[in-house]
Amino acid sequence: MRNTKVIPLAVLSTLAALLILIVWHQEISFTPVLPSFGRADTNTKSARPSSDGFVKTSAEFKHLGYLKYVYTRSGYGGASKNSVLIASSIANENSFGKGRTFKDFLDVIESLDYHKNSLNLAMYCGSPALLRMVKDYFEAVTSDASCPYNQVTVLYAPFLQSVFKSSEHNPKVQRLRRRSIAKGRNFVLLNSLESEQYTLFLDADIIRFDHTDMLTRFARSGKDIVVPRIERGGSLDYDRNSWRGQRVIPSDRQLQLMDEDKWDEAAFVPHDVEAEMYHLGYQAEEVKDLPISDERRDMSYSVELDSVGGAVLFSKSIIYKQGIVFPTMNIVGTAWLRKEGYDGIETEGLCYMAQTLGYKCFAMPNLVAQHFDR
Repeated sequence: MRNTKVIPLAVLSTLAALLILIVWHQEISFTPVLPSFGRADTNTKSARPSSDGFVKTSAEFKHLGYLKYVYTRSGYGGASKNSVLIASSIANENSFGKGRTFKDFLDVIESLDYHKNSLNLAMYCGSPALLRMVKDYFEAVTSDASCPYNQVTVLYAPFLQSVFKSSEHNPKVQRLRRRSIAKGRNFVLLNSLESEQYTLFLDADIIRFDHTDMLTRFARSGKDIVVPRIERGGSLDYDRNSWRGQRVIPSDRQLQLMDEDKWDEAAFVPHDVEAEMYHLGYQAEEVKDLPISDERRDMSYSVELDSVGGAVLFSKSIIYKQGIVFPTMNIVGTAWLRKEGYDGIETEGLCYMAQTLGYKCFAMPNLVAQHFDR
């Protein structure tokens, strides 16, 4: 009688152990890349990869209003030392410059002299047409495993679509335009950055790196936040948001109007105090006739900045992990009575925030990236 009871219990125990093992194995093999919160409003799908292929995970966050697609190489164990997330917030299919395509932009990224298996990509697509273009491309290169990167994240959020053109520099709309840009940068960052050691923001209309070892030099420098100099056509310093010095402060009357939320009447536009300002173009002019042996002509020569531009922007990812992001409002000159300050929006507020945690911003002005010239 004792044996007839023990044997079924042993069999049941064995079956239970096998069931647990099978479930555990499936969870390890198909751990979703995307968060699982809000399942009632989230449709998440994962596809089984080939042995050397990619897993595609797609999620529609209906309750949040955005889509996320992640392509991950099979066997990828997560980012490690010297890994870089290259992130881009792209407004639409025309953002690459006239006559250029998304593939041209990827060619610029691939020109970087950096181990491709240390690079991950993240793209925010600002239009349905661009989303289709980007998705179709990565569907193809991940299907045949020709994609050189370990992980690619593609995002689409209709509520972030902007009415401003990238070439729009009208002072009256700059605050609103740059608020939109900051939202896009933050969105792609917060929805893609994982354990990559560094982050490189790259605008879609960068057409060439004159120095393809730029990313390597940034990483080896140990600097917290670094930018190169951006040229466009005949301009030696196109990204004027990289600077060190003093900016004009609003008058008392203008500050009062800001407190009263009369921004149009205040008519204040942030600008330089010319005699107290340094831009990277000054460096280019100063060193062009110096001997090549002068340290100021060294490719890794750096200068400290108070503000950085975002066309090509390198940072230690741990800075973002601590809450430093791109301000969607002017943070310089804020007050409780005022909805926002009068300066320091988007990339121009990044260093202002980062310095409170002990981080510093730099430029390597002898390293050059070329911007599309309209």
